[in-house]
Amino acid sequence: MSWCAARCLEGVHDGSCTPAMCLVRAARDGVPEAKEMLFSRLLPLVRQQAQQLCGFDVLQEDLVQTALLQAFMHLPELRRPERFAAWVRRILKNAFLMETRAREARLPAEADLRGVPAASPEREADLDARRTLK
Repeated sequence: MSWCAARCLEGVHDGSCTPAMCLVRAARDGVPEAKEMLFSRLLPLVRQQAQQLCGFDVLQEDLVQTALLQAFMHLPELRRPERFAAWVRRILKNAFLMETRAREARLPAEADLRGVPAASPEREADLDARRTLK
């Protein structure tokens, strides 16, 4: 564990880094308490950002879980602890984009709806779903 991370867990800071950076470094170094603290601080922020991306959707909690899992799995690879929050936001956004693309691929193409009457509820529902994904 780095000196900074150890001091952070003791609650002592000398001004050379922020408490958040110390916490990220300690978590990156594998300190379980630091990982727990980081997770508890991060969870509400990631939930809020997921809600901004997709609204109140079933997808929201899946995105949160995916982003946090990816972040903690790849935490040892993080080179710049001061960019941790931005890094997690990017992971969340990438998860959202991947899911959006997967949903679009599962929807039938508009051309496939040519045989469905123009005023049918199925056609309107499908077109509405496409509009919300774009």
